[in-house]
Amino acid sequence: MADVTPGTSRSSEPVTKGNLPLSCVNCYLSYKDFSLHYSGHYEHLIQFSQDHNLLRKQAFCPHCGKECRLDLQKKAFRCNRSYAPRQKQKRRRNYYLSLFKGTWFSGSLMDVETVLFFTYIYVSDFFNYRVVRTELGLSDVAINDWSSYCREVTVHWCIRQKQQIGGPGTTVEIDEAKFGKRKYNVGRVIEGQWVFGGVCRQTRQFFVVPVDNRSSATLLAVIKDYIVPGTTIVSDCWRAYDCLKDEGCVHLTVNHSMNFVDPVTGAHTNTIERKWRELCETTPRYGRRRYNFVGYLAVTYFKIHFDDPKTRLHAFVKAAAEFTPPSPPC
Repeated sequence: MADVTPGTSRSSEPVTKGNLPLSCVNCYLSYKDFSLHYSGHYEHLIQFSQDHNLLRKQAFCPHCGKECRLDLQKKAFRCNRSYAPRQKQKRRRNYYLSLFKGTWFSGSLMDVETVLFFTYIYVSDFFNYRVVRTELGLSDVAINDWSSYCREVTVHWCIRQKQQIGGPGTTVEIDEAKFGKRKYNVGRVIEGQWVFGGVCRQTRQFFVVPVDNRSSATLLAVIKDYIVPGTTIVSDCWRAYDCLKDEGCVHLTVNHSMNFVDPVTGAHTNTIERKWRELCETTPRYGRRRYNFVGYLAVTYFKIHFDDPKTRLHAFVKAAAEFTPPSPPC
């Protein structure tokens, strides 16, 4: 994009904001700046979507093989070039390809502006149905559908981000937690979803995985999948972790019924406990369906990974473009 918006850099060099390297200067925007620059500016919205590969930048006519022109009024690529069949008068081709066909916006009844503004609100820290109804005038059904689409994008992004953490000389704290609800908000948790996670103290990298139970077999499989061999592992005294000694791991424990920090080894799980708190604060507490829990967890992981809200829109639309890249015209 040629123009520069408030709060962005005028340098042609890539900008780094938070933990996200930006390749375009118009991405690091607050919701206010995004509204001022893009609200009511259809050309800017289309350019933004094309720059992030949500929309195709060009299309070629299948008849003449030349590049089509983009008609923003018709929201399509068109080719009206004249051609002359043998022994006949010149004729005009009328090739038409919708700008949105086979893209992230395909099949949506909402316009581009509404979709992008919904996306910004969804990945922000102030998303809820009341805000979307007030700002965008959407029905609960539309909000629910697009929330589901966005969860699918974050799940796909999490799968692509999967990597092992830790390594020799590093320490990874592991723990399990149950996300659920209590009847009348009192008493023990009666239903919910077990989640197993780990965080590296040195790099702050972490993982969270929904699990069916807390058995040794289940947790050990996740540990082997997500933690580099040779890592020092710290946990509580849950008996399922006893198998780590047989796996040749350096395993330290802390008995939480006695103290929070082991007085002999100094082992503690304060870092992972803090991570559970962040997850609980971001994961929705009400209206949560168990079959959507992986999606809720993926959105939470995405927001924690991009802790600066101004970087999330750029990261999300890039992930959406990878999840639903513009398909070639038929």
